[in-house]
This record gives sequence, C-alpha cells and structure tokens, in this order.
Amino acid sequence: MTNVITIKNNENQKTIGMENRKKREIDPYDLMECKQMKNERYEGKYTEFEFDELSKKEILEHHYLDSNRPVVLASPKLQEIFNNYAPHDVQFIPTMLIDKNGETVDGYAMMNILTEIDGYDESHTLRTYYDNDPKTIDNMSGYTKLKYKDDAMDKHLVGRDRDFSFILFSEKFYNILKEENIKLKDFKYYLAEEWYDDSIETV
Repeated sequence: MTNVITIKNNENQKTIGMENRKKREIDPYDLMECKQMKNERYEGKYTEFEFDELSKKEILEHHYLDSNRPVVLASPKLQEIFNNYAPHDVQFIPTMLIDKNGETVDGYAMMNILTEIDGYDESHTLRTYYDNDPKTIDNMSGYTKLKYKDDAMDKHLVGRDRDFSFILFSEKFYNILKEENIKLKDFKYYLAEEWYDDSIETV
C-alpha cells in the first residue's frame, strides 16, 4: 500500500497570510482549477499577502505558508525541490509577502496544483451531505470514512483532492522532503484517510 499524505496548519494563526484585496492582480481562486496558467496572465503581476505578526526574518524561516485563500505559499527552496522532482504537478505564480513592519519579502510564490486526485475506493468511502440536499459533490459536508485506492496518486507526487481541494502528497514526496531536510514549520503531516478522524495521528 502507498499512503496518501496531507498536511494541516497547527492552528498557528500568525503564519496565515491575509490577502490584500486592493493588491490582487491574480485571483487566488483561479488556482483551484488544476489548470496551467498562461504566462501572459501572471507575468509582472502580483497578489499581496500580509503577515501582521511576523517579521521578515520569521517569514523566511518558513518554507510553506498558509493563507486565507485556497492557496499556499512556497519558499524559493521548496519551489526548487518541486521543480526538480515534480515539475509537471505544480506551477508557481510569483507573489509578494509583506511583514508586520511593511517590509517586502521576495521570492515566495503561490502554488498552482495542476493535478486533481480522484482515486477514492468508493466501496470503503462514506460521505456526509447537508440536510435535505441532493447527494452531489457540491452538497458534501465531509466524510465519516475515507479510503483512497493504492494507486490513487499514480505517478504524481502532489495533487489536489477532487472533493475538498486539500493538497495531497505521495508517500514518495513526503520522504523526499525528509531527505532534503525540509521542515514545514507549524504544519503537521497526516494520513489523508484520517483527516476526518478525531483520533488523528501524525505521520
């Protein structure tokens, strides 16, 4: 069996960047479509994220930062690793980070995940739905049981879950990050199948 890994912010609100909508030149929600963005759509354009409680030095200690939008922000080092090992799974859209003192932090990028993972073992997956709504993906509220097929990730190292869009890593990529000594500070790894389990154990 090959495990599917996901990650979750360790509820450290300081490390969640807040989008400055006045400085939105690229809509982060466009990056949920798992589609390559053409160069002309983003070259020379930036969406700004503000970190009101982190200094520039503290921001630079993080390879992977969350945001209040459905995108995560990757450091230059993490971008390099993705480009070396999974160049067809992720596109990086340059962004601008602003620290608590108003200082700009360059080099980070929004992760545009290009692969949608639809590898559920339907015979062992139980979904929950909102009351009185039809049982469609749009009306899902969660899972009581989630099971991925052994080959769910196929040859991909990273992807987005089809139903809830959270980011998934293959076990291989999880091991690559460990070998490269990349620590995703303030995040924890989980087996994706235990995402909705109250007794979650970190990987």
